[in-house]
Amino acid sequence: MLKKLFGGLFSLIGLILSLSLLILLCVLLVKPSAERQSSARVAVSEIERPSYLQATDSRDIGILSRLFEHPLPYDQSGSVQGTVETVFFEGENTRLATLRYDRYIIRCVTPASSAPLLLDKRLVITPIQTAEGLQTSLTVLSMPAFYATNGRLRCLYFSDSSASYSITTDSMDFSDFLNAAFRLGWVG
Repeated sequence: MLKKLFGGLFSLIGLILSLSLLILLCVLLVKPSAERQSSARVAVSEIERPSYLQATDSRDIGILSRLFEHPLPYDQSGSVQGTVETVFFEGENTRLATLRYDRYIIRCVTPASSAPLLLDKRLVITPIQTAEGLQTSLTVLSMPAFYATNGRLRCLYFSDSSASYSITTDSMDFSDFLNAAFRLGWVG
């Protein structure tokens, strides 16, 4: 009887070890397969979207919006000089648009996950003093925006699901800067 008990126990241990080895092999085999799938995804996305766009300058906001492949914020009351280019960020191609107006600059990136490209490390997100008290955010183009400053340098950051944006100035006072941001519309 003891012989049958030990025989069954050894069989059970052997089965557990065999299953453990099988699971380990499956895990090791699945990981390279996942890497192949991510490579396939990258290859497909590169076909669907041009992988690289040299910096293109234009004064035509419509051309810039088509190159950016997403609507751009636009101030109709001023003339714009813009650039759209492809930059490499965290393993993927990112479109970066820079729109220069007389007194401020709008920068946009797509996809929205590339927002860190817009951040200026000299700036600190700052509450806004209003008649109602301190506000930490406001709305630009129907999107929540955060105000950041460092003395004369001012910036508003905002984002939607497809792109992220910043408006920066060092030559406008606070109220002129907010009025310029509130005048913005979309093109594209």
